[in-house]
Amino acid sequence: MKAELPKVVLFMPVAVCVLTSYCTASDFEVIGEKEWDNEKKGKISVIVVDAKDGLKIPVRVVVRTSDGSYCDGSGRGVYRDGRFYANGEFSVEVPQGEIEISLSSGPNYIPLKMKLTAKQGKEIKIVAKLEKWFSPQDFGWFCGDNHVHVRHDPTGEIKIDEEYAILQAKAEGLDYITEADAGRPKDVENKLSTQNFLFRQAVEIRPGCFVGHVNTPGIIRPLYAEELRKISKSVLPIQALCDIVHDLGGIVIYTHTLPMPRLHWMGATESISDVLLGKYADAFDISNEAEEALWFALLNLGAKIAVSGSTDTALIRRGAIPPGSRRVYAKSGKLDYSAIVDAMRRGKTFATNGGPIFPFFTINGHEVGETIKLKEKVEFVAQIQIFHLYPLRRVELIRNGSKKRIEIPKNNGNKTTLTLRLEEHENAWYALRVEDENGNWAITSPIYFETLKEKAPEPAFLIAFEIGNFARFVELRKEFFAHVIVTARGKTISRVALMRDNEIFCDFYPENGNYTPSGKTPVVELGGEYSNGWMWHPNPKEPTHFVADILLNASGWYRVLVETKDKISFQSEAIHFDMSNPNSHQISALLLHGGETRVVMRGYGEEMPLNEVKIPFKGDHWWYPKNSFWEIEAKFGDTEAKYSSGWKMAREKFK
Repeated sequence: MKAELPKVVLFMPVAVCVLTSYCTASDFEVIGEKEWDNEKKGKISVIVVDAKDGLKIPVRVVVRTSDGSYCDGSGRGVYRDGRFYANGEFSVEVPQGEIEISLSSGPNYIPLKMKLTAKQGKEIKIVAKLEKWFSPQDFGWFCGDNHVHVRHDPTGEIKIDEEYAILQAKAEGLDYITEADAGRPKDVENKLSTQNFLFRQAVEIRPGCFVGHVNTPGIIRPLYAEELRKISKSVLPIQALCDIVHDLGGIVIYTHTLPMPRLHWMGATESISDVLLGKYADAFDISNEAEEALWFALLNLGAKIAVSGSTDTALIRRGAIPPGSRRVYAKSGKLDYSAIVDAMRRGKTFATNGGPIFPFFTINGHEVGETIKLKEKVEFVAQIQIFHLYPLRRVELIRNGSKKRIEIPKNNGNKTTLTLRLEEHENAWYALRVEDENGNWAITSPIYFETLKEKAPEPAFLIAFEIGNFARFVELRKEFFAHVIVTARGKTISRVALMRDNEIFCDFYPENGNYTPSGKTPVVELGGEYSNGWMWHPNPKEPTHFVADILLNASGWYRVLVETKDKISFQSEAIHFDMSNPNSHQISALLLHGGETRVVMRGYGEEMPLNEVKIPFKGDHWWYPKNSFWEIEAKFGDTEAKYSSGWKMAREKFK
């Protein structure tokens, strides 16, 4: 029987402008002009202060000349978008003519754009006053980026060090960053932290292929080599990692989560199996609505995973995005790293793309991350407060993945207050998503409803498989393997078959046991070459999870068929593998289905010609394949969503 949708009624809409005492925009003043000993250029010197207290503040700067070029006032190089950073003051040499200077100091301050005319041999002195329009920290919410690479690469275009990385973070309005590079000495954290900013380290962990990467903020020490070895041998490395990280006081966050167009590298492929098997990470990074759809599916399958956000920025690169361009806010009550990590663990978070938009959401006084117990159908009141510098474009209340657009009151200034009346009678989760007219967005962690009567989770299953010519890291090879992952919740797997053109290519039965002649865990273990092998988990007697590597020798339409002990069968979409393709390529398909939730993912990518692949391998390592394509379709009850990008011709390779 189809679940009854709850009644949601808009109730007592209220809109209030809060820019009463600080409605004046940021401004600047030219305080002097003097001769400067340079016959070819002019000079602009700027001091940037808080408009209220007059103290200097860290600032992001873009100086653009009339010919569209950028000037550097840091001595460290400018990023591709022209930005550099300054600690409250800077000077920049500029050509004669019109100069545009953009200043910002995170989402709490109103940004400022100045236009000046520079003259040869003249120095212009300016004081810029930035207005602070809102501070979530005053309400106990502190923000950070848990995935920042200070160096990452051995060389780069930007002269970066920890001090300049911290200046960037402060100028982007962050309260802390977690550096994800190889760990520095532990005392560096205290040396680089201040009363108003925290620098912490937690190395990004890449525990396996077809697994994904994770961040581990809060760990009291790096993992030992023996711990990493144990994780790498596991058929479900993230689950093994969670045990160790939690014992070390940290949390685990799935990062850069969308696994397309390649399942085998970086994306959070294992997150689905983790949730189906009941042991999963604490938080899930969001950077776009396609990743939101995957997160919604995990929540619908019973997971309580907090929303998070991070950048994975590599600050040594000229093309790096600013730290905090995706960030997480945690209601820790104070700027204390342990308290922040604990708030993320408990789901007291919202994520944004770094803009000036802040959503606060409660139901009957319960905050995000909390659970409301249900005895019967009850009416609830949801309170929404959104602080926003720019006009709102969308406000959506999300229930179990289905979005309901809420009408936005007109002339609502910079604070929108909404009161909604809800009726709920079953297990459900609610989250809030908001977006302004400039594309700044924010999404909260859920508030959960649970009935007092416990019931077993609904059966659900995952089939994920990929065909490609790569080794267990990201090096290319000439041989093609099919890599298969099957997970079943509430069912015992009795057979897995790889089909080619509707005929059996190979069959797998639990009674035949595991087959790992290479000594490596099939599919997921890092390092070395792939070879034929398979494994049943937790054991061949009662398997709920299966992985296999199969060498392919023929073109055709391939799909995976799964049967359970109680005679239920399900199958993936078919994907076309073409051995005549002269290029390295991979193609992947994923199907997740449980209850009223269904997610389909498709991915394709091409790389260097096969005849150019030499061993030992040198060349492109599959980071970003050419002619790539990805697509995700998600269905939550009556709600459907579809997102895609890339080379549309690849869509013909799926059916």
